[in-house]
Formats: sequence, C-alpha cells, structure tokens
Amino acid sequence: MTSGDNFTVDGILISPRFGLLPLAVIGAGSALSIQTLQRVYQLPATANASKRLFKSIALLIPLPLVFTCVSYLQDPVISENYQPITDFTIILFSLMMLLLELLWPGRKPLYVQIAFVSSLTFCVAVIAFIGSTGIVAFWGLAVAIFFWSSFYHASWMGKFFLIGFMLLGVFYLMNSPFFQIIALTSRLQPLMEGSLDITSVTSRAGYVLTFFDQLSVDPVFGNFLADEHIGLPEGTYIHSIILSILTHTGVLGFIIFSMILLTIALPRLRTLASVDKLAFLWALFFLGLGSLYAFFTWPPFWFFVGFLCIKPQYLEIYNS
Repeated sequence: MTSGDNFTVDGILISPRFGLLPLAVIGAGSALSIQTLQRVYQLPATANASKRLFKSIALLIPLPLVFTCVSYLQDPVISENYQPITDFTIILFSLMMLLLELLWPGRKPLYVQIAFVSSLTFCVAVIAFIGSTGIVAFWGLAVAIFFWSSFYHASWMGKFFLIGFMLLGVFYLMNSPFFQIIALTSRLQPLMEGSLDITSVTSRAGYVLTFFDQLSVDPVFGNFLADEHIGLPEGTYIHSIILSILTHTGVLGFIIFSMILLTIALPRLRTLASVDKLAFLWALFFLGLGSLYAFFTWPPFWFFVGFLCIKPQYLEIYNS
C-alpha cells in the first residue's frame, strides 16, 4: 500500500497520529449510541422528564469545550498544534447537530438555535485565533445546514427576513472588536486588509499543482514520501482527500477507497430517517470539504465513514 520508512499500513490504520480504524470504530459506536437513544426516546413508556433530561444533556455537550476556550483566552499560548482541537471540535458539533435533529426534528426552537450557534461561534472564534482557518469553513457549513430547515419551510417574506438577519449578524460579527482581534492575530489577517491571500489557502493551492509529479512517483501503489521524491520539503503533500489518496496509495488504493464509499452510499439511496440523512450529508460535505484542504487521513471524514458503517434507519421503519 505504501513505500517509505515513516509510514506503514499498520501505522496509517491504528497509530495515534492517524488511527483510521480507531476513528471509524468510535464513529460506529457513536452511531449505535444514537440509534439506541432514538429507540428509547420514541418509546411510549419513556417519561417526559426523561425526554427533557436528554434534551438538556444535548444542549450541554459543548460546555467543557467552551470552558476550555475561556481558559485559553485567559492565558493564551502560541502553538502550531491546533489541528487536533480543530478536528475534535468539528466532530463534537457535528454529533451535537445529529442529537438536536433526533430530539427536535425539523425546525428547532429559538432557545436551541441560540444555544447551538452561540457555543459553536465562540469555540470556532477561539480556535481560529489559535491559527486554524479550516474551522471557519466548517462554521459556515454548519450554520447553513442548521438553519436550512427553517429557511426552506419559511414563506418568501420569512426567507427575506432570515437572509437579512443573517447578513446583519455576519456584518456585526466581522466588525466586532473580538473578531478584529482574532483576524489581526491569526491567518485571517489578510481579510482585514481586503485581501484573500491567506497563507493556509495559497500554500495548499500550490501543493495541488504538484499532483501529477507526485502521482508519477508510483501511480499503481502510491508512495507516502512522494513530495520528497520530487524534491519538495517534508510535509508538502497534497491537502486533498481525493488527490492524496491517489498520490499516496496509488490507483489500487483509490479503487479500494471508492469501493468502501460505494458500499456505504448504496444502502442510503432509499428514504432515510432525518438523523441518518443528516449523517450521510455530513459525510458527503466532509468528503467535499476535505478534498479542498485536508490530507486523506482527516479524522472527521473517517469518523463519519465509521458512523455510516452502521445500518441506517429508513423512514418507513422510523415511522412504524
């Protein structure tokens, strides 16, 4: 599957750094837990007090992360190791959205919307302050998905007000002192100068231009040191799930990868229950987002690959 001294098949599957199998197992366990909660929640014998408890716990899920972010702001430390907390935050809030969809299907109450968006925005702002730009892309995607149901079912006048309210919110956020501090002390600084020359974006775009050179190192089996073999510094691999699968595992690895995705996707072509539909959409969005800026070992994507390995609940079963 690979060549090179620093990467091995067992390393890419079970190592603490990559851990694709552990990530998939945790994702599958999360899916089983959510399905169990869904069955218990729908039982007629489940008391209203228990349901209120489930809802309270779901809203409090990000609280430890919020406290961690507050502690960081009180004593900030300059660090380049922001990727693990970024990945953890993405997985955490994605799971929270699945739970909220289970407990409040469709349009969410206003207090749920405020609790989710405020905690998400605060945590994303702090992690962007640390140095992550990918978390900002996730924020935009999460907010769009979260409000889609409300937007879709609103009247034309309601849609107009929702768009206006969101634009005003974005304008206020971008002109707030907190955002300006984050932008001026992070990779988002060019935005304050009216430029899109963000280093993490331009550098990744430059790596993509070397795709065919890296692929030519070993088109069939790939090579985990493809970037170094063509004379690039260590770590200048292509930040794209699809393209890095090809350069690092070759056409053979890409075929296996495609077969895994097809095996997961085909059972979901039927009408799914809302939670399973949202999980499937998240996996597709993460595949698309990761193909723009992440290496193929990106944890959120493989977490949802594991999540989707569990048989989904179909709408006719869910309603029965």
